[in-house]
Amino acid sequence: MNKEKKQACLPKRQGSILAYSLVVISVMIAIAGTLSVVAIVEKKGASGTEFSMQSLQTADSGVQLALKKMDGEVGTITEVFTGFGTGCSSDKVINTNAGPADSSYELTFFNAAGTQLACGANKNEIANIKSVGTYKNTVRAVNVAVAATAGGGYALSCFYTGAAGDFSCCRTDNETGATACKATTNGGTSWSGQGTPW
Repeated sequence: MNKEKKQACLPKRQGSILAYSLVVISVMIAIAGTLSVVAIVEKKGASGTEFSMQSLQTADSGVQLALKKMDGEVGTITEVFTGFGTGCSSDKVINTNAGPADSSYELTFFNAAGTQLACGANKNEIANIKSVGTYKNTVRAVNVAVAATAGGGYALSCFYTGAAGDFSCCRTDNETGATACKATTNGGTSWSGQGTPW
């Protein structure tokens, strides 16, 4: 009888362990879910930074290659960029094979007034190049000023040839780069053409 009385006096604890277990499991699931969300956001941020840097580098590469291509070249934008990417069409030069897969750049050219130049414009009119780089749908742009060229007209240079006061003068066409020279003879009393006369 005493045993029955003792059991009757104790509070009933049936199901309390199950309730505590459910609370602990719920808290653990919430913590795991939060950590998963944080990890996913961090991974997306890292990927976005990588894509952004790659697209910026692609845009910069486009400008550097364009400047290298323009160095020493004469003629229109179309002539200068023939065989470079897709060449110049719709007033742009596009290269879809610019490095890593899914990367490309698009070049547009502007004059000193900020007006976009057409493909038929002379290379010497370019004062600014805008390059838009794309990598996996992430877009970044670079804008670079181009050193001013001499423009139209001629550059003239003269020098003594060392023979009794004779000297030579050469002129260079600033647009085409063609050079023609003349020299004095007989102590500077007469001119003779060298190469193409002018």
